[in-house]
Amino acid sequence: MFEALLSAIALVFVIEGLLPFVFPRVWRSTMAELIQLDDKKLRWMGLISISIGMIYYLFLRKKTVMQQNIWFTPDGLEDLLPDEAKKLEYYRRQLLDGFELSGYDLVLPPIAEFTDSLLTGKGRHLAVDTCRFTDQESGKMMGVLPI
Repeated sequence: MFEALLSAIALVFVIEGLLPFVFPRVWRSTMAELIQLDDKKLRWMGLISISIGMIYYLFLRKKTVMQQNIWFTPDGLEDLLPDEAKKLEYYRRQLLDGFELSGYDLVLPPIAEFTDSLLTGKGRHLAVDTCRFTDQESGKMMGVLPI
């Protein structure tokens, strides 16, 4: 945000310097006329300029937001396309079948747990990487561990 503000200020200087550079006589006479205006007219001109600038900024901002790719995932998460998904599923199946042949049973832990039990003992170091949210019924903090 700060960089965008500095960029905007830089553009103001460029635009402000453009007219006196290209049309010095016209700029000088325009400034002489502006000096003669009373405060009320100058304020109206300022208000109109601010309004046009804000409308244009909001239009550009909306257009920029609409052009952004809305299909994104947070850092560390990604979609797998069909070929990658099939490969991952193949290896996952091989691993699960190997464990089953060795006598292990399949266990599916819950996706989210209360953090007071999730982040105890050896799980304390996972606190930084845990996505946390509040359980709406109990008001207690819950967490989802990274995969």
